[in-house]
Amino acid sequence: MSKIIDDIKNRPYPRLMGNQWIIDEDGSLHNSDNETRLNFIAEHLDYITINKYGDLFLDFQKSCIDSFQGLVRFKNDLLRKSLSLSRRVYVFPYHNMTDCWYYQSINSYPNESFWMQPDGQNIGTWDYMTNHDYWLSDTNNEIVTYPWGGYTNAQRRFWDSRISEVQEYWANHAIGITMQGFDGIFADNWLRSGVQNVDLPAIQNGWNTTGQKYKDLMPDKVLIGNSPAYSPFTSRDICMLEDRISPALTGDYSIPAYLTYSDNAASMNQLCQDTYWDETKGELETFRLPMCLLTDNVFGVCGGTKQGRTLEDYILPILNKVGKIGTPTGDRYIDQDVLTRDYTEGKVIMNNTDSVKNITLQAGVYKNIDDRQVDVVELQPLLGIILKKV
Repeated sequence: MSKIIDDIKNRPYPRLMGNQWIIDEDGSLHNSDNETRLNFIAEHLDYITINKYGDLFLDFQKSCIDSFQGLVRFKNDLLRKSLSLSRRVYVFPYHNMTDCWYYQSINSYPNESFWMQPDGQNIGTWDYMTNHDYWLSDTNNEIVTYPWGGYTNAQRRFWDSRISEVQEYWANHAIGITMQGFDGIFADNWLRSGVQNVDLPAIQNGWNTTGQKYKDLMPDKVLIGNSPAYSPFTSRDICMLEDRISPALTGDYSIPAYLTYSDNAASMNQLCQDTYWDETKGELETFRLPMCLLTDNVFGVCGGTKQGRTLEDYILPILNKVGKIGTPTGDRYIDQDVLTRDYTEGKVIMNNTDSVKNITLQAGVYKNIDDRQVDVVELQPLLGIILKKV
């Protein structure tokens, strides 16, 4: 296990990460007050995954190799800022695992510098896969495209992950990026389903083998992959729950399902990040963050929510009030009919029932995140609370 993962695991809860924050060509955060958000990341986050605007596969020299532009400049600015606060924020570039966009091509960018130089040519990943006929075809001999969003085979294609040359290409590409001072790679789109008319288990095994080739050559770095913990995907260090929760007791997005997904990650020795974007999947303060703290998951935040509330007006004020509640003193358990977990500096309670619960606390010990001492807590159905010690 990477020392980076060990460090993250040992930090006070809630551990926080930034999920796919977008970086412009000049190395600043896209459509943001760069300095304000850089300060937030340096002060609050334990790690962040970053996307390069307009270059998701990171083929361009200026995106991930040039120290004065793109992701490298942002990473360097963030490291300086975080170290000035005596903190270390880990940085992971976004790098697709399964498919490629049409614009990763010399045909789309005839004047661009493509740093990988596959086959000794100034070409992109799209060109390399096309030149070698490495695209994935289905049982109808049609090129397989990304299954959501209405993409055509001229826009976004899967490569055939079963081919060893494809695996080597991806691993070497990811290694070249990581060697620019990054802490690993966030490899997206490890799909558990959704790709039709192909030998999906073999394709998934190809993705996992590709990830393992990267890890074999970069053992001290971290490989993050989207999707919940899944038995074929053993090469990842961190898996991902993307709003995979709702205030419910039954179904695949229910409270019990969320806890099962989280426990599965732990059983595979993978850290799990629970990323928050969609407010319809539960309010941050009274549901999503308490649910996360019942587990060992890392809580992920975006620059805003799907519903339009921003980091500054919604997420940051709550995180500032919560602060840190230390480390768990044990696993979650049932107390007074509700889910509970104790921390060195606090307690988390979640009413996972369909009735109102009045919870009696040890007198004079706890306060809520608004700094009011509480000895009794009334919890509505499927809502929780974060408490701190007085």
